[in-house]
Amino acid sequence: MTAEEAFAKACENPEIFISDAEVISWASEHNVIEGAHLTQVMKLMAVKGFSQDGKYYDDGGYFAVNWTAPNILQSAISKGPVKIGVAANQLETAWNTTGGNSGWFGTGFTADSAEDHCVSLCGYGTIAWLAQHLKVAIPGGLDGTTAGYALFTWGTIGIVDHPSMVAITHEAWLRQPTTVIKAAAEPHHSSRETVAAA
Repeated sequence: MTAEEAFAKACENPEIFISDAEVISWASEHNVIEGAHLTQVMKLMAVKGFSQDGKYYDDGGYFAVNWTAPNILQSAISKGPVKIGVAANQLETAWNTTGGNSGWFGTGFTADSAEDHCVSLCGYGTIAWLAQHLKVAIPGGLDGTTAGYALFTWGTIGIVDHPSMVAITHEAWLRQPTTVIKAAAEPHHSSRETVAAA
């Protein structure tokens, strides 16, 4: 979950690259290396985020997103990466098809209720458009006009179609703003939790 937070910061314009050492240090300090809840991490990040180069990189408030409604989900992604909780087994199988490189495809997933992983939806479009931007060929038999999402996990970005994403997803959150930058000298405040439907 903390790796997804670092990825979300890298989606800023200009990009913000948080060092691996800071990500691991932050997760260790907050006891969220393994087994944390998505909202737990976002609450902590809103109070005191990553520290680097004399600045803190916090989260803004967070809002629940209806991931089953494509228009709502796409609207949320247009505002920033959407943090989702998923069941990872089928996703890992798709990821392994490229040897752990970007450009994998997640299709044909079936419902799985075992939420155990956090990923980020960072783009949307047709599978053909997404494949073009990832510079990969569409597998034979896959309709390029099908709607899909760019999905970050395990240091890669792949493509997942809408039914497969819905089959494994159990929660979705939009941070607004995704990143709040503060000078290290600025005081931090208590967590501002915002839970609303996006």
